[in-house]
Amino acid sequence: MAKWLLAVGMFLPFFSAQATQDPEALYNRTCAACHAGQLPQAPKRGDRAAWEPRLAKGMEVLQAHVTQGFKAMP
Repeated sequence: MAKWLLAVGMFLPFFSAQATQDPEALYNRTCAACHAGQLPQAPKRGDRAAWEPRLAKGMEVLQAHVTQGFKAMP
């Protein structure tokens, strides 16, 4: 989970007009709606077991999902 949030914090400034915003505020506004449990398929923040298979795909894949979206992600 920490790796994913680090990826968001590191790469979002390069791909977003929201670069100067606080990463936590950005997460709360754009990601938390699904990753806080409202969408069953979205792994919850802090759920290590749910994030391990995603982390195993590598940071490049996670970065692409964060910046380009994945499935229902904007």
